[in-house]
Amino acid sequence: MLVQPGTFLNYNAQTSDSLTQNGEDIVGKVTGILQPQGIFVQAHQINSPGAISQIETLALSSFSIPIKVLMTVETDPNGDSYASEDDVRSIIDNAFWQIVGALPSSTVAVGSTPKVTAPPAPGVTPNYSGFFDCMSQGGALGDCFSSLFSNLGTGTSFVIIGIIVLVVIILAVSLFPESPARVVRSFA
Repeated sequence: MLVQPGTFLNYNAQTSDSLTQNGEDIVGKVTGILQPQGIFVQAHQINSPGAISQIETLALSSFSIPIKVLMTVETDPNGDSYASEDDVRSIIDNAFWQIVGALPSSTVAVGSTPKVTAPPAPGVTPNYSGFFDCMSQGGALGDCFSSLFSNLGTGTSFVIIGIIVLVVIILAVSLFPESPARVVRSFA
């Protein structure tokens, strides 16, 4: 179907982030690549797993986390037509390939509004803007704690989790100075 100038399209893709860039970084860079080509990102939503799922995924993968990206794009109202929706999808896919280094699994369909309204996929944590935003919207406590890490890059999440573990160890040592390991050392 011919895609006229000024048409809104809903683009849905699954790609992955890395230790150095999160979903927001990727979409920002993709938007920068698409704009000079006459495709404007009007809205986007990123669904990524929470921190615990990220750790599980990283243990089984090559340091990348799958993310789902939903974007509403508009073709340039003063630009040219495209032969089909797949032409636009290919251009967006190529922008993701330039940033991520792999083609996403994607679909595209003509849309009527510049709003992304799709709910998160099953098993994916909703993308709250923070812990208090999650709590104010009635999110589950586990999702709210996951939201603390979901907008961060994977490497940053590991650093924060490491710091939390270190703080717990320091608290345990200071609260329990007579731990079995210390008692054994005192007799040696």
